[in-house]
Amino acid sequence: MRTASLACCAAALFAVVLLAPPSALAQRRSAETILADYERVEFPKYDREKRSDPEYRAAYDEEYSAAVAAQCELALQLYAADPNHEKNAELLPRRWASLANIAAKDAEKIAELLDELEGFIAKDAKGELAASALYAKAQTYMRAAGSENAERKDIVAAVNAFVEHSPKDDRAPRLLLTLAQRHTPADEQAEAYRSVLKAYPDNRATRYTKGKIRQIEEYGKPFQLEFHEAITGE
Repeated sequence: MRTASLACCAAALFAVVLLAPPSALAQRRSAETILADYERVEFPKYDREKRSDPEYRAAYDEEYSAAVAAQCELALQLYAADPNHEKNAELLPRRWASLANIAAKDAEKIAELLDELEGFIAKDAKGELAASALYAKAQTYMRAAGSENAERKDIVAAVNAFVEHSPKDDRAPRLLLTLAQRHTPADEQAEAYRSVLKAYPDNRATRYTKGKIRQIEEYGKPFQLEFHEAITGE
């Protein structure tokens, strides 16, 4: 019964979860009750011995997606019940990262997610949630790169908006490095890396940037920098 309920939630993810107005149920329930439900959501354990079984993989993916959908919905319910709850700063960015992955290159879903993010940016202005929403906006555009839904100018503008809002945030140099590495023409990459290194000379994320610049200038053979995104850990 629990799995079936979660599956229904997954199927309606963008119809119900994304941009859903605060429901009467969320308004009646306490923040702590919603948070307890969030923590009770169970994710399936992956059985590597069955990884070659297409039916198992399909069932696993469906159950995993259902769990993600349930937590996305509950994160928004928590904010509706208590906009000042300390867990909002953790759970809303997690929601946005999940929805950005799900939206991928789907124009309608991307537009809906961006609308939600713009709403939080406007509400919170200079606050922590606005910073996380700006970061998620940049991530959303980056994940949609290569489609008509995310031109390079959109990615650049979103990254710059986050950096301008939160220049001392550790996510800023990481976004800029991603922009330089994946969304900058090859003949402009060295200068892009120099700009990041100049702005963040002592940040852990830029520790390999000098080598990257030297590699481009001396050999013209870019290599892949290794670093983790602040929210997803990818």
